[in-house]
Amino acid sequence: MEIAGAPAEVAVDERYDWPDGADLFLAIRRGDLMLAARRDGESFALGASLPWLQAGPLLGRGILRLVADPLGFSAWSGVFEESTALVLDASLRSSRRGTVVMPLPGLIGVFLRGQAAGSGECGAFGRLPLAAGAAAEGLVLRSRPEPRGISDDWYLDRSPFPGGEVTHLCGRLMLDSPRLDFSFTTGASACTWASPGSFATAWLRARSADAEASVLLSGVTAAYRSPDGDCPSGNLLASAGVRLGGNPRSGMMEAGWSCLVGKPGFAPGREVPTRARVKLAFSRDTLPRPDLIVSTIVQGEKEIIRDANGTRTETARCSSVVSACLDRLEAKVGLSLAGDGGTVLRSALALRPSSRLRLGMEAELSRAEGASTGATLTASVSVFGRSSRASLKAGMEDYPLAEKAAGVARFLRLTLSTSFRAE
Repeated sequence: MEIAGAPAEVAVDERYDWPDGADLFLAIRRGDLMLAARRDGESFALGASLPWLQAGPLLGRGILRLVADPLGFSAWSGVFEESTALVLDASLRSSRRGTVVMPLPGLIGVFLRGQAAGSGECGAFGRLPLAAGAAAEGLVLRSRPEPRGISDDWYLDRSPFPGGEVTHLCGRLMLDSPRLDFSFTTGASACTWASPGSFATAWLRARSADAEASVLLSGVTAAYRSPDGDCPSGNLLASAGVRLGGNPRSGMMEAGWSCLVGKPGFAPGREVPTRARVKLAFSRDTLPRPDLIVSTIVQGEKEIIRDANGTRTETARCSSVVSACLDRLEAKVGLSLAGDGGTVLRSALALRPSSRLRLGMEAELSRAEGASTGATLTASVSVFGRSSRASLKAGMEDYPLAEKAAGVARFLRLTLSTSFRAE
């Protein structure tokens, strides 16, 4: 731990949004020690970070994310290569507040954290390096979520949680090499008033400088419960992803596919419900002139859901963004389309007359199915100092164009933000 003799760094960020309210963030760092505080409206949060201690709003990594929803990640997710840990949320906005003590930083941790649906959770995690690029991890977690209310429906999709303590025991094997990555995670849940369950996930990724491919297979038993007492929505998940191209200058293409096999409902159905998702993305940077850079990003996604009666529901979304940078001028245009009729058209223009001044203008037209077109128009000015920044942004947000809106003032927005850094 490095504290003695290290200079102290202070960061102060202030933001005032009219009519929403004010937000103040303060952080002091000295060596490995960081203390932070945030006041946002009526909420207040404190955080502290040391190599052996994290306290405040905490975010889970690795197995702590998987255990909450083993079927909630795709083959291109980074959760399978994350080391299991609890880290301080740098923004202090997470609602999961707690404390983790790590006698051996990076190897052992004992924690207590608030729970989204219950009194809290506690546990311990550990990491054992086996060889170069290989490690084993373990997690013991105990929670006490509140019982779920009984629905008025005749047939329930899943069993409501009856309450009581839930214990999880999980393990993971990780291999990391320049060409191949592998992760296998398994875990079991045991409840006081519910049957035990288990899950397992296997993830493999092969990569080179110009290509990358990953596959994922995850499964859970019908009785598995998350630390919040919830049951996953499916039994099996298969996913695959591929990337071609090494950098945007030569062009990059990414494609992904995943299929979730749902649980049969209590009521008989003709088919096993499924949810399939396909995504495609392309990006490239071009230089029409030595001083002009044009970046293009195109993304598309489609989701197909089939319920137990064979009813098919499709949802499609696509978006594209083109941005250009010429000397001190930046321009961006984006278009988003959704299968339900939603459309969003965005444009932005920024000018930097000097290194200390930035002028910006943003415009947006958005329309949802069955609603009128809304317009957003804002202008901003930012002034930069050696260790400070101040910005003023004003305009109108979501103003309906097709109807006479009463009270134009309720669509006006004003934001004043400052940022300061010092030693």
